[in-house]
Amino acid sequence: MFQQVCFATSQGCKTKANMDRENAVICDSLGLTSIPSIKSFGATPIKYLSITGDAKNLNNIPRIGRNDFKVASAVTSFAISWSQVRSLGAEAFAEMPGLKTLVLSDNELQSLSAATFSGITSLRELDLSGNKLCTFDETMFTHIPNITFLVMGDMNLQTLKETFFDSLMSLRVLKLYSNNIKTVPENLIVNLASF
Repeated sequence: MFQQVCFATSQGCKTKANMDRENAVICDSLGLTSIPSIKSFGATPIKYLSITGDAKNLNNIPRIGRNDFKVASAVTSFAISWSQVRSLGAEAFAEMPGLKTLVLSDNELQSLSAATFSGITSLRELDLSGNKLCTFDETMFTHIPNITFLVMGDMNLQTLKETFFDSLMSLRVLKLYSNNIKTVPENLIVNLASF
């Protein structure tokens, strides 16, 4: 639980610290056009970074690349939603090797590949929901095999290949709500770990 609030100077973002002196940077509903520099907050280490808008107050950050996260190696949770993100560079999050939770929901992502997620093998939770135009290949999860919680709802999915989730040996929760999938291959989630 984050207790103390102090305002930072970078683009209207706020920093918060919990009792363990873990810091969060909250940049919500600010109409941002780029990822704020982590250095500008002074508070270290930053564990949680949130850059979100909402349906009425979107950010406009069309591309995210590896260089957007210099000095972000301590971040374990990153959320960027309602930010009109269209593309993610190769190794986009590799500067955050301890990243465990990644929320990319309600953006305009056009494509995802294995290269996008290279360098973040600690990732456990991934939310891609609401990216209705996104395409991806079968290798997308190759570099993130430790995913336990995956949300791919409201993505206008129509089909999934039987082998699509094969590399996700630790998957426990899969959410595919509000898609247009007519049939699910019998062995699609054979590797879904039992509780």
